[in-house]
Amino acid sequence: GGWEVMIPPKESASLTLKVAGPIYYFCRFHPNMKGRLVVAP
Repeated sequence: GGWEVMIPPKESASLTLKVAGPIYYFCRFHPNMKGRLVVAP
């Protein structure tokens, strides 16, 4: 599955992940901005 969160300048967002494992993410506007979260049970 996928998800998209648009965050305005100087704002924040949250996301609840319910499945353990690695989550890879990137910025659609800045393709070099990417990372990985590791969700543990």
